[in-house]
Parts: sequence; structure tokens; C-alpha cells
Amino acid sequence: MLEELTEPSQRNLVLDAINEGTIDRFRLEKPETVRRFAELELVMGRGEASAIAAAESEGWYVATDEGSRARRTINEGPCGGRLMTTPGLLLNLVRRGVLSVEEADRIKQELAAHRFAMNFVSFKDLL
Repeated sequence: MLEELTEPSQRNLVLDAINEGTIDRFRLEKPETVRRFAELELVMGRGEASAIAAAESEGWYVATDEGSRARRTINEGPCGGRLMTTPGLLLNLVRRGVLSVEEADRIKQELAAHRFAMNFVSFKDLL
């Protein structure tokens, strides 16, 4: 999905996280995963198709805010409803103690500056 990151600053953040070991790079290599990716790519973008194929193969959750087709594919396919939205992911990280409410709220503000609005004031309202 690195190819989907066309804004250099975003791509560099992800590459830095990979280099630091914060996140792992995953390659679609299993034949059944590559086949599933090819099927999904016919009906959605490469980023969504690769994320869903990888999640199905590895039993992972998928974090997406994409449209109904991607959500339906996740909920009805082998992922078995392992879907998280951006607010859900951040809330999960707060509940697990990975992020503080203040950190999650700062991320929320940064996303809002890039036109990704969430319909609540603070993550503390969701706890």
C-alpha cells in the first residue's frame, strides 16, 4: 500500500515507522492472498484490496473509512466483520493505554485540519 501514499510527507512517516520497527512491512506473497487481491482489485482500489486481502489471510482487523463496498466486503467476507474505522481504532488504542485521551484528541484535531471530521468533541466522551 506504500504506492497509495502519494503525499511525500505521509509516505516518509510510514517509511520511518518501518525503519524504526514500529510497524512491519507485509507483502502479499501467498498464492491465495494474491488471487484474492486480484479479485478485489476489480471492484475497489489497490490500497483497499491489498489491505483486505492481507487481513483475510492473516486474521487481522481492517482499519478503513472507505465506502460501503469495502465495508460490505470486510463484513461479509472471511474477515468476519473485523472492521475498525479511524475513530474506532483511536478509541481502542486509548482503552488499551497505548494513547492518552489527549494524544487521541490531538490526532483528531490533525485529521480535522485535513477535512476528516469526527462527530464528537473528545475521546473522553466515548469512554
